[in-house]
Amino acid sequence: MRARTRLCQHASGDVLEIGIGSGEGLEHYASEVRLTGIDVDPQAVEAARLEAQRLGRSIVVVEGDAHVLPFPAETFDGVVCFRALCEVANEAIVIEEALRVLRRGGSLLLVDHVASSWWPVRIVQQAMDRMVAPSTGEFRARRPIQHIRRLGAEIVESQRSWAGLTEYVWARKPQTAPDLPDPGHSSTERMRLKSEPAEVEDWL
Repeated sequence: MRARTRLCQHASGDVLEIGIGSGEGLEHYASEVRLTGIDVDPQAVEAARLEAQRLGRSIVVVEGDAHVLPFPAETFDGVVCFRALCEVANEAIVIEEALRVLRRGGSLLLVDHVASSWWPVRIVQQAMDRMVAPSTGEFRARRPIQHIRRLGAEIVESQRSWAGLTEYVWARKPQTAPDLPDPGHSSTERMRLKSEPAEVEDWL
């Protein structure tokens, strides 16, 4: 997959993949990357471990919630998230957590389904998010890049697909960490907030 290859080519050093799933992206990382994966689904965690064994790759895979990442601040050089933010309860909190565990100057690499740049399509997406997504867990009218900008990360590169339905984002955590707003939430508070929709401003 070209999108995943493009995403992983910028990952180096100690890297966390949020929503690693069954490990289908493992083969796209450079061999020298020290990879950690996290997924909320225990079956996916086991599948990712088996895939790593099949590839002869040494990785760490843990079961956990991306809203409360079980890692200290500034643990990773890169955080990768491939089409997983559209399936979390509150993408803003997950992005805050991703930036928290990133080292200064580290890369946040995303590919995800987003709100279309065509307003007729976007209206349908927004309606589906209100009526269907709460039960299916799949949201299509989000714009993660807005939250990344709000938190002060530098957008190195971004690109949208046809009709703006998918977006690739490469962002970098500032070297001056104090410029990055502190989420200010305890683990308990983040778990409470994850059930509340993230606030997204009108981007048109």
